[in-house]
Amino acid sequence: MTAVAAERMASRGVPFRKAHIVVGEIARHLSHDSPVAERRRELASQLAGVFPASLEECRDALQFGGGPGIRSTDDQVSVAKALLRDMHLKCTDISERWTHAEMRRKRRVKELIDRHPAA
Repeated sequence: MTAVAAERMASRGVPFRKAHIVVGEIARHLSHDSPVAERRRELASQLAGVFPASLEECRDALQFGGGPGIRSTDDQVSVAKALLRDMHLKCTDISERWTHAEMRRKRRVKELIDRHPAA
């Protein structure tokens, strides 16, 4: 959620690095001993206008730009599956070529042995 807040600050003109530093400082100053709900309320009050109201809003904000949203994740899984299929096809092709090369080698060795029998 803090990443979304920092991204929103950056989209409103705060330099990217500064936005992340500001949000990080606010989060760091909150006590880790306090309940999560209390920390969230405090963050929301200090980051009014940029802090996501819910996890769903956070998820939706991360849909684009390679964030961990479902669409981005699904796209990356599709890419990975395509790469895996391609690699599997290449491995199968190499394996078949090795098998054929081994058969040709054995055949050639047999031809040479048959042509030049031991004395």
